Amino acid sequence: MRKLKSFAVLLLFAAVTQQVAQAGTPALSFTGGGLLGPLAGTYGWTFTVNTPVVVDNLGYFDFGGNGLSVAHDVGIWNTSGTLLDSATVPAGTAGSLQDGFRYTSAPSVLLPIGTYTIGGFDPESADGITVGATITTDPAITYGASRSIAGAALTFPTADVHGNANSYFGPNFTFVTVPEPATSALLLLGGITAYAVARRRRSGFGQG
Repeated sequence: MRKLKSFAVLLLFAAVTQQVAQAGTPALSFTGGGLLGPLAGTYGWTFTVNTPVVVDNLGYFDFGGNGLSVAHDVGIWNTSGTLLDSATVPAGTAGSLQDGFRYTSAPSVLLPIGTYTIGGFDPESADGITVGATITTDPAITYGASRSIAGAALTFPTADVHGNANSYFGPNFTFVTVPEPATSALLLLGGITAYAVARRRRSGFGQG
């Protein structure tokens, strides 16, 4: 029984990691907007996950696509302000460029259905942030609202202290949805458990 359970768990793990190894989907893209030279602080946005996803990369917008002037710490928090995932997007062109954002790999973190906040720290650099844009998100993600907080390091941004709607790109992430094989593995695990219980009951009846 334990061996069968372990096998099902391994199937689940393999299904998820295989999906994460593939190129992730950007959570958000935008058009238009203007460049804002921010004060030092953490800038970002809230979002809702509509189906479980695994974060694989964190990114920061490279205005002009010619490289970031400084490195940017990026993080994702839950509604309680617990930091769930973080990474540093390197300066220059070291990060991979996709749809205007420079990405770097981050620890693979599962985000269940719920609301989260992403933020990126800018030390008042030349990179700035984009505000007032037209936003498009993947169907798995719903954009919420702008978030910012002044400070000298990456900090959970609890409010929009500058009052800019559709703003602060800034940070972004890529993800993969939890794959169907993972769901199948969970069903397999449930089936194995039910079979083992039924077999144990039959064995008990036979002995009586």
